[in-house]
Amino acid sequence: MVANLDRVTFWSCAHTLVLLGVGALQVFMIRSCVIHPYRSLWQIDLLY
Repeated sequence: MVANLDRVTFWSCAHTLVLLGVGALQVFMIRSCVIHPYRSLWQIDLLY
């Protein structure tokens, strides 16, 4: 019984961390599109 509780607690924490990480990544990507709408972060800009 305790093993199941530990397993559920572990996976709940893991999914919460993934959720927070994906949310932070989305905020970063949206802000980069708003601040620099014509220059993406994944392109190499040789004229910088």
